[in-house]
Amino acid sequence: MRTQRDTQRSKVYAAENACSWTQFGQTIPTDQLQTWAYKNVFSRAWYRRRWGNHAPRITTGARGRGLARGSYLIKLGVASRNPWVMCHEIAHTLTPTDAGHGPEFARVYLFLVERVIGKAEAKELREKFREHRVKVAPAKNLLAIRFAPGEAPAAIKPPKPAKKPRRPRNWTPADVRRAAAKVGATVHHDKNPSSGYPVRGLWDLDVIAPEGYEWVSEGWDLVDIDETRTILSTYAYPESAFTGSDRCRELITQIEAGMQETNKSATV
Repeated sequence: MRTQRDTQRSKVYAAENACSWTQFGQTIPTDQLQTWAYKNVFSRAWYRRRWGNHAPRITTGARGRGLARGSYLIKLGVASRNPWVMCHEIAHTLTPTDAGHGPEFARVYLFLVERVIGKAEAKELREKFREHRVKVAPAKNLLAIRFAPGEAPAAIKPPKPAKKPRRPRNWTPADVRRAAAKVGATVHHDKNPSSGYPVRGLWDLDVIAPEGYEWVSEGWDLVDIDETRTILSTYAYPESAFTGSDRCRELITQIEAGMQETNKSATV
């Protein structure tokens, strides 16, 4: 937990939102988060020269923006599973826990963006930092920035590449309906959505838990449908990096994760 006031937090967020390349949305597959971080950041020579074997664990579970827990854990919500949020959260793990979004964080963040995403993007972020008066530590201090003693995790081995299925198949909304029927859930399939998403979808899928139950789903933004039920929701759209089959398969995985009985008492 941060012990000092994080005075630059709103300024850093404003600078990020003003950049042309910082759009929320998933571009890194959920099962490849740790592999992506190791391949693009932790195993690179420029990283190891400065921070050695420091490699926090990347997992799901946060909502909206990402979340860094000290120097050892990063949680990413669905919309935050992309390179720029990953750089933001890794920068937190490489600076003292009480530094917040201060000058040391801003320097490491700019460095990671330049090395991982590109020089043009780093230049734009630096300009937005100036416009929003974000203080940045001098470049000469970069090598002196370290995580707090005792917080660094032990060195980790590179993650094993995920095995591809021998016979990949296309998952469909019908597969979702069958999986939902096994646990007593129902599925609403809207082929012409009018839900107000920024990009018009090809379809929406909502899986509604039975009366008195709610979904147990880490990393998903659950929507309360009433006092006793929640829904799992996903959608496919043309510009997505993931196909409708990918979304259906993710949804089936969450259905198989199960439900739990709610503790909310019904009103009379």
